[in-house]
Amino acid sequence: MIYKYEKIPEWIKEEYNLRNIYIQPPFLARKIEEEVNKLIWEQCPDIRQDERVFVGRDTEIERLREKYLQRNLKDRKAVIVSGIPDGIGRRRLLTEFIRKIDTNKDETYDPFSVAMEEDDSIEDFIIQLNNLFFFERNEDLLQRISIINKTEKVNKVVEFICYLSELREKLFIRDNGSIVRRNGELSSWFKDVIKSNKIDQTILFIASRNRFVLTDEYPEIVSLHLTPLNNDKAKTLLRQYLNNHEKTISGEDVSFFIQQTGPMPNLIRRCASLILEMGPELAKLKQKKYQYTGDELTRNLISDFLYW
Repeated sequence: MIYKYEKIPEWIKEEYNLRNIYIQPPFLARKIEEEVNKLIWEQCPDIRQDERVFVGRDTEIERLREKYLQRNLKDRKAVIVSGIPDGIGRRRLLTEFIRKIDTNKDETYDPFSVAMEEDDSIEDFIIQLNNLFFFERNEDLLQRISIINKTEKVNKVVEFICYLSELREKLFIRDNGSIVRRNGELSSWFKDVIKSNKIDQTILFIASRNRFVLTDEYPEIVSLHLTPLNNDKAKTLLRQYLNNHEKTISGEDVSFFIQQTGPMPNLIRRCASLILEMGPELAKLKQKKYQYTGDELTRNLISDFLYW
């Protein structure tokens, strides 16, 4: 389904190029969601404060910004932030970075998002991009891309990306090994996408579990690898979440919760919510230790946060 541009409310029209005659439902839904988030943030300042907390990654985001500005911005086509385990803050950092480099984006803005698993191919990527736009039925698209060659498939991806660019939108890709392979190299099909001369500005933001090995072959890409927060930064982050709700706990309790939770921003935020809901003493009894070993956080302990 598509909507005629004349029938779109004025406050949505302003966000789009006047050449667009039709707008797809996903774009309408996103604009409405942004407006709802603005209202929520206006009426619930504590929610806004929690969503805007960005503590402990200042050095990393400044490094990423410096790398990004080193070359002609028109040559930039993708930003890749890697790091494991889950919860390390790749998405949060990329979202903050988008707001820093594109001051026209509202603070409630989130880019369009797709997720790619290790076994996913360019065909899967095309289908996910089509789901953002509803240009054609997936059944018809699948049948067509099954018989076209690789170059035509790459051109289809580039077509979708260029459409996003026309709408001044960004694409966030959660990549678990499809784009950045385990050996640190890009998939061959994604190399062809990045090298396309039809893409002339940065709109691809990739959160990768695998560390990308950047070489001189890819001047179009800026990359950064994250490691878990150190203890001091993790403690500061926990205190900030609690301070947003006018809650303080002792330094001893802060150390206890960070030791139990681990140095991952997502888990620290959950820990803060648990403390706010139950109080520190009861939260201590409800929270078991998260084991961080090498590059993996044991997933079977996630359920121990009984509040969620």
